[in-house]
Amino acid sequence: MIGDFVSRRAASIPAFPLHSGLSRPESTSAESIVHFSVDGRHFKEGPIRRGGRLTIEYDVDRLHALDAHVEGAWDIVAHVLFQPGGQLFRGSLISPRPDGRRTSSLEVVVPPDALKVEIWFYGVDRTGQVRWDSRDGKNYAFMVDADAHGTVRHAVQYRHGAAANPSMVNVAEDFAFNKDLSPSWGRKMHAAGFGAKTLLLMRAWIRNLSPDKRAWADVHVFGHGDDLLHAESFPLRYLQPAEGDGDFFVFDGIVFHGSHLESDVGSTRRAARLVQYRLYGEIDRSIYTDGLLHTLRVLDDDHGAPPMR
Repeated sequence: MIGDFVSRRAASIPAFPLHSGLSRPESTSAESIVHFSVDGRHFKEGPIRRGGRLTIEYDVDRLHALDAHVEGAWDIVAHVLFQPGGQLFRGSLISPRPDGRRTSSLEVVVPPDALKVEIWFYGVDRTGQVRWDSRDGKNYAFMVDADAHGTVRHAVQYRHGAAANPSMVNVAEDFAFNKDLSPSWGRKMHAAGFGAKTLLLMRAWIRNLSPDKRAWADVHVFGHGDDLLHAESFPLRYLQPAEGDGDFFVFDGIVFHGSHLESDVGSTRRAARLVQYRLYGEIDRSIYTDGLLHTLRVLDDDHGAPPMR
């Protein structure tokens, strides 16, 4: 069914590496600041959002024992660890400042799979002696609130234990649309009843390290007001070999039964308007993901949905 959709677009899309061209790009407009003050307090300003900026503001006089006011004598290093992906950022907070500022900062972009961030610091003197600011080894932990574009409630959660590695699995292309299925469409889609449905077409690249592999997507469908209409995991089927020592897997099916198109009077509350999914591949019993929360606006069927044969 998806074969025509794939063949018509494959010539303009490289086989690997790929990310979804139709998913909304991550934005860096959202910003959160975590302050670490000289009196030992720490507090957060603004929500921490996936794809947004996170700034660590640290008063370098906070570590009094380091005598940090002695210019050039010390270094203070910030560590920012995101879970569950394990992305670690480090940066020095000490540099010559002609203005005499006592607060330094480190800015990072929150990864798209982040659920929690842990922050800690250490100071080192010129002899190499280290002193820590880490909440007695527990680190300063903050939950990630949402995505930079204001993720809907009940967003698809990252599966713990999956390794985020887009060189192992990634999305080549995807498309979500509503379609009022005719009887012929219903037979071809094996639909339980006719009427308006929400369909997802998606092609994924999986590295061919072993014949023992499979792929699936955890999918959420949202309506108006970010209401969760449906949540389900869908298996992908093998399509064909791909360039870059990989294979193409596809999903081309209904992800929500019973949605209604905008033109149906009084039915907009149940209209599917957003599809989110996370892609996973299992290779030799190890689970990989591209680490992205793919988000698609659902198009109505008169907006160029690809023909299915």
